[in-house]
Amino acid sequence: MGLRLVKSGAAQHRLPSLTGEQDIRHAYDTHVGELYRLALRATGDEGASQDIVQETFLRAWRSADRFDPSSDRRSRIMPISWWTAG
Repeated sequence: MGLRLVKSGAAQHRLPSLTGEQDIRHAYDTHVGELYRLALRATGDEGASQDIVQETFLRAWRSADRFDPSSDRRSRIMPISWWTAG
């Protein structure tokens, strides 16, 4: 993660969220490879693995309001992917 400039008076630290489009894009860019590899190991099928990754992010976005805001994105997304692949 790089240096992030903030406006004066803005919060210096914002916990990761999965509610906004930018948040989901960042989570996707950060974790898509790992999620795809997990799904591919679980299914052995490239197409099904792509579907699992897509479904993972859809489920994460839909349930974003139920996540503990003090946890990181990876700890929220990986179990969803595992349950979806299973």
